[in-house]
Amino acid sequence: MSEIYNQEYYHTDCGPIPYEEPEQWEIFFGAIADRIVQDLRPRTVLDAGCAMGYLVAALRERGVEAYGIDISDYAICCVREDIRPYCAVGSLLDPLPEGLPEQYDVVVTSEVLEHLYADAGKKAIQNLCSLADTVIFSSSPDDFTEKTHLNVQQREYWARLFAENGFYDDLNYRPTYITYHAACYRKKSDVLRQIEDYERNIRLMDGLHRDMLEQAAKRPFQANLYWAGNEEGFSEAQTLHYIGDERDGQVRMEVRLPKVSALRFDPAEKSCIVEDLHVYSDIGTLRAVPENGIEWLGYTIFLEQDPRFRIELEGKAVSSLTIRAHVLPLQYPENTEMLAQLFADWEDAKREQNRLNEELSRREGAYRSAVAGQEAVQQAQLKQQEEQYQTQLKQQEEQHQTQLETSRRRIVQLEKDKRAMQEELAHYKTHYHAAIVQREELKRKLSDSEQAYSEISNAFFWKITWIFRVIVDMVKRPFIKTRYGRLFGKGMRSLKKNGLRNTWRKVRDWRKHRQNFAGLANKPLFTKEELEAQRHVRFSRDVKFSIVVPLYNT
Repeated sequence: MSEIYNQEYYHTDCGPIPYEEPEQWEIFFGAIADRIVQDLRPRTVLDAGCAMGYLVAALRERGVEAYGIDISDYAICCVREDIRPYCAVGSLLDPLPEGLPEQYDVVVTSEVLEHLYADAGKKAIQNLCSLADTVIFSSSPDDFTEKTHLNVQQREYWARLFAENGFYDDLNYRPTYITYHAACYRKKSDVLRQIEDYERNIRLMDGLHRDMLEQAAKRPFQANLYWAGNEEGFSEAQTLHYIGDERDGQVRMEVRLPKVSALRFDPAEKSCIVEDLHVYSDIGTLRAVPENGIEWLGYTIFLEQDPRFRIELEGKAVSSLTIRAHVLPLQYPENTEMLAQLFADWEDAKREQNRLNEELSRREGAYRSAVAGQEAVQQAQLKQQEEQYQTQLKQQEEQHQTQLETSRRRIVQLEKDKRAMQEELAHYKTHYHAAIVQREELKRKLSDSEQAYSEISNAFFWKITWIFRVIVDMVKRPFIKTRYGRLFGKGMRSLKKNGLRNTWRKVRDWRKHRQNFAGLANKPLFTKEELEAQRHVRFSRDVKFSIVVPLYNT
């Protein structure tokens, strides 16, 4: 049977919402878990037929030790990872899988037994009754279209099977928060007392039902669904009417719509109480907000004659819709008593809220007094710290001004030194460039001389007179080695170049210069005291570099 409940089944055969979409189902099972915890307060719960474990997860998130079993391998594989250790593959016809507790406070099995044949269903109920003293049970009484539904029966059929195992329907507790046909079966050993309770409840319910049937036959209620497109208002032309039976107050609407952007649901055309309202669509679970009602303890109370819900679409378009609700008209005495009880609870809650507000105001006053005292102490400490900071800041400012003045004087001195160095550098650059020009001129002359020498050396006359020049050099060499020989040669060259007159003038100037230089050379330039003083003189600044420039003919 496990292969029947595969991915395709959970995607197509579980109603209008695929089972793989957790957001909508988590909201649905979360509401069921809230009611189970609130009404029954169990410590341990077994979800028999847990599918993908949504109810197990919801109960564990609320502090209940919950477990689950299901026949489908696929469903158990899809259980949330942190909940999977508490869910197992198992059949209601077999003992529980290893690792699961053997007894529970409550067993929940919803829409499961109609999938079993009659004999298997009896065996499953026998096993369920052995696990707990309370069983919350539901099985579809009228869904014959589902192909996996093998044993669709009414509530009395299942009540008889539970009674055979000592479990009886608790008429004082109706778990309609799961579905309208859900029941709570409890284990009771006093059968005679149970039969007496049944007869009493039947008698009371018969009288109540007669009154309700008489009123319902005269006053059927009508629920209306209005829709509108973009920039359209609600109108009677775009309305779906649902005629309900006031004996059960159930509203079950499943409609196909054009792409709409606004929806409104009117549960009745009279004052009423609405509970267990759920709205499903092709875009997920939708939220219904009462426009003129009061929400209290899971009920929505409408005192006006035109109750309205606004269905929030969040800007999305809807094409299919399913609405489930339980509507209780206020003209019935039991509903009026419920309303009175709800308002009494509301008044109690308001009084409790007022008491809490007064307590909060008192604590707020005490807190403010304490805060004011603490602020005064902190203000004094802050003022003292501020004075200390101002004194330190003033001292730091004076030090900063002193450093600033020192830095300013230093900058002025550095500017002066910079200008002096720039002047010296400019002086050096001027003489350096003059020397460079003079050097280039000498190089040019040297090049010219070398070129002339090369031309002479390569000339034919120069080559054939080589022997004569060697003889002349050999004759000149003894004379050149003597002082007078050198003077004689120099004089002959000058006569050749300058003539007799200019040669004589040069001889006279040379003798005069020699005499002056001989006198100057014999006279010291500095005295001993001046020489000693210069040896101890240092420059005013460190010398970074020096340039020695040879000056020619200056």
